[in-house]
Amino acid sequence: MLIVEEYLKRNSIDLDVIKYDHQGSFFFEYLGNKHVLTYTWHPPTYWPGYYHFEFFRFSGLQVQNDFLKWSNLVNEFSKYDKTFHSFDHKDLKVENRVYFDQFEPALRHIFSFFKSKSPGNLIEATLFSWDIFVKGLDSYLPNYLSKIKDKAKFLTSVYESLNLNNDPYKRLEYTKAVMRYLEFDIHLMDFKGRINRITERYSQWMALYNNKLVSK
Repeated sequence: MLIVEEYLKRNSIDLDVIKYDHQGSFFFEYLGNKHVLTYTWHPPTYWPGYYHFEFFRFSGLQVQNDFLKWSNLVNEFSKYDKTFHSFDHKDLKVENRVYFDQFEPALRHIFSFFKSKSPGNLIEATLFSWDIFVKGLDSYLPNYLSKIKDKAKFLTSVYESLNLNNDPYKRLEYTKAVMRYLEFDIHLMDFKGRINRITERYSQWMALYNNKLVSK
């Protein structure tokens, strides 16, 4: 938490804080699909500095593991069709290159367009990405199951990690338990690493800003 954020909180001042991070990510759901927005700052060289925006969408209706292809994994996964992919929404009208002074207006435009709440903290963001992870690997996990001795415990952990009736902390513990089973599979761990890198850059300030706007 920045000093200015602590000051605003301590004095109950309702004021939005925009952070111009060098990179970050943002998760939300729209029309039943999970979406990820990533942004990266490109410093000025021969032209003004700008943020590069990329949108990705994972469709839960398409359970062929194409998220793996997006991750550029090895040849075993090349057969999967892509379901988690960059997209250009015709009605959104947001350029991929967003200059510094247009960063906040661009975010407001995106949030107003989708009108969808997002994970408000890192735990919720981790569970959001875990849901993508499991659904993206739905056809691979049954094959991997043959390598696991305690299959019942493994499947229970997978189920409970996705069970929305559990509180987030309990779901997170089950998620960690599943990943311990998978820690020796090089392909799954590479995939997990790519997911983690997106999640670790999750912009909680952006999620709070978005949730406040869509709640009005």
